[in-house]
Amino acid sequence: MTENFPANWRLIKLGSICYFERGITFPAAAKEKISTEKNIPCIRTANVQAELDISDLIYVDKSFTKNNSAKLLKADDIIFSSANSRELVGKTCYVNFIPFEMTFGGFVTVIRTKKFLSKYIFYFLRREFLFGNFMSESTQTVNIANINTSKLAKYIIPVPPLAEQKRIVEKIDLLFAKLNLAQDKLKDVLRRLELHKVYLLKKAFDGTLTAEFRTYNGISKDDWQEKTLGEICKLIQGEKLSEKKFPYLEVKYLRGVKVAKMVDSGRFISAGTKIILVDGENSGEIFTAPENGYLGSTFRALQIAENVDADFFQYFVSTKKTLYHSKKRGSAIPHLDKKLFNSTPINLPPLAEQKEIARLLDNLLTKENRVKEIAEKSLQQIDALKKNILARAFRGELGTNAPAENPVEEI
Repeated sequence: MTENFPANWRLIKLGSICYFERGITFPAAAKEKISTEKNIPCIRTANVQAELDISDLIYVDKSFTKNNSAKLLKADDIIFSSANSRELVGKTCYVNFIPFEMTFGGFVTVIRTKKFLSKYIFYFLRREFLFGNFMSESTQTVNIANINTSKLAKYIIPVPPLAEQKRIVEKIDLLFAKLNLAQDKLKDVLRRLELHKVYLLKKAFDGTLTAEFRTYNGISKDDWQEKTLGEICKLIQGEKLSEKKFPYLEVKYLRGVKVAKMVDSGRFISAGTKIILVDGENSGEIFTAPENGYLGSTFRALQIAENVDADFFQYFVSTKKTLYHSKKRGSAIPHLDKKLFNSTPINLPPLAEQKEIARLLDNLLTKENRVKEIAEKSLQQIDALKKNILARAFRGELGTNAPAENPVEEI
């Protein structure tokens, strides 16, 4: 660690001021969903969020704790995600209080301090996680990354006098409380925008949004036809991407989704073609194909009937994304089920009204998307501010240092 610190700070190994308690182990079959007198809630990596999240708990028989009180969660504990995906290993939360007796599983490590301020050490670990420093410290296996306690114990932490630790924690708490309040308000704006979007889409596809349009143009709601998606479009399956089969590949990303572009061979789809993702968290989402786009196996091209407006169709499918995620493969990856997609009912207006629905939604949602972008950018700025506060805190730059205070003894 090469950063500069006040003269009365010391660099100390984490293992000198903390001890580490690994979680209990148990077979997958031992997990229970309902609380009983014989079991106990068990904290997993999924519960390690910005704060300890106990909204989704599993339970295990109390015998797995082996009557070891060290395996029970305590106030002021630091829960460290020691085995997780590479980008989440090292995620940490602080335990303010314990609402009821809980234990913790083998993929997390509880860190407890020796005489030093627990929350100060928590904030330091949070800084290291936010700056991605644990990724380089972790050991990667096939499916999971891990930081063992031996490596964690050798981690160097800058430690000021105890009184200074308290002042730093109080300053961070104060600043974060204000930022968290702003975050909550912005998240509420995003939640309301999403609810209003759902409301607009419902009104669009039940005919309410274009009631005046029909009256003005002499169109009747009786002109709407009951169809299925399979009757108004055709799905064309993509091919498995193979560098051996197609040696000239240039991999690009379309909204975070990997798309291959072929240089001089292979199967292309025309630029502008609507393609629908069939695998992953965005399955059911429609994209516009790039120029000379290769249709990979995770996509299907959409051939839409001439009496269907592409933008109207895309808005309609966006309302069914949750439904399409209800089917999952053996690996629990959401995917688009072809039969489910084809059988989805749609009440299809005349083409002119479809275009009007798409136009109105474009206008209304474009305005809302601008507000959404501002809110999301503001949330990113708050995250950046938090990182900056933590970075300054552990360089002694929050204006809380008292040079006359005696430094801690290095243990």
